[in-house]
Amino acid sequence: MHNIIDGYDNERIYSFIPYAGIGVMMTTNEPKATKLSPNLGILNTFVLTENLHFTADVRGNLVADSFDGEVGGRRGEGTLTVSLGISYMFKKRTFYNWR
Repeated sequence: MHNIIDGYDNERIYSFIPYAGIGVMMTTNEPKATKLSPNLGILNTFVLTENLHFTADVRGNLVADSFDGEVGGRRGEGTLTVSLGISYMFKKRTFYNWR
């Protein structure tokens, strides 16, 4: 997102990528169900060194309240996930500015 707004900056130490999509959630236990599930998330990247980055992906999705067989009177239910990771880049990279 920062690259779109402000152009590419190889000295930027933080960037975020928002994303949205639609998927399918399934349960194989009784009652079996398959439902469409919209999702949203933000991938955060923190530069530790030139070759080493820390990533934090925060995402959530929603599904109909009846998905698990228990109707609680809400419009929906969902999940929230946080994934943490390390990215290592092995060789020199060349970037071209599209502007």
